[in-house]
Amino acid sequence: MWFGEYNGNPLKFRVLDPKSEDFGGKTMLLDCDTVIDFKEYQSDNYAEAGKKWDTCELWTWLNRNFFNMFPIYKLTYDANGGVGEMKEKRVIPNLNKFNLDKCTFTYKDGYHFKNWNTAADGSGNSYDDCASITLEGNTTLYAQWALDPVTYISEDGTEKTLTEYTLVESSDTVAEWNGGFYVVKGDVTINDTVNISKDSSLVLCDGAKLTVTGSPNGIDSTKSNLNIYGQSGQTGKLITTATVNCGMLIGGMLNIYGGDITASGISKVE
Repeated sequence: MWFGEYNGNPLKFRVLDPKSEDFGGKTMLLDCDTVIDFKEYQSDNYAEAGKKWDTCELWTWLNRNFFNMFPIYKLTYDANGGVGEMKEKRVIPNLNKFNLDKCTFTYKDGYHFKNWNTAADGSGNSYDDCASITLEGNTTLYAQWALDPVTYISEDGTEKTLTEYTLVESSDTVAEWNGGFYVVKGDVTINDTVNISKDSSLVLCDGAKLTVTGSPNGIDSTKSNLNIYGQSGQTGKLITTATVNCGMLIGGMLNIYGGDITASGISKVE
């Protein structure tokens, strides 16, 4: 930090690292330029022309007479369903922009941090990680989470990438697949029927296993088509069984382009 000699002109100064300097509980911005005209803030003869100041004494004067004129805004980071802790920031607004902290929150497997948003549902203003912003009031930024990209081998043998899909999770209730792509990672069990109500596609990731045990049927696609894809290793498995009728009750088209599929059922109602 450098201070010159007052010569009747406004004094320009640069404040210090907010992580190491605290003035009366008010943390200052890093690399933030502003101008003070000491002719308007005369105190303790610091506006005397030609006077050189001791830096520590000057900070004391600034804290008492100048910094407390600013409002202090609070910035809070919200994990928005994730886990972890991030310290809130207290900043003096409108002096200059400052950089957001890097997100250290984590989310469940299969998701990654996308950006920050002023609304939990992502409908507000978005900011990239470590973006430079200016606060206009107390602000909460919510972490936004996105699905990890997934590749699969398509019907023509080429590898394609998905960024929009539903990640299949274990459940003890009926699962409704209403169109689009459904992706299985890891070991997933659905202890009821999977109803295919609209044309849907299933991707079995390498090493994944989807076990469906339904009643009366395992997977019921009597009304729609189902496409099943694998990844390059073709080691994903689908095991579907029924306690009454069919492991896979097919009415529409069943197209299997990859994966290891096992379907079994009981033909007789007991």
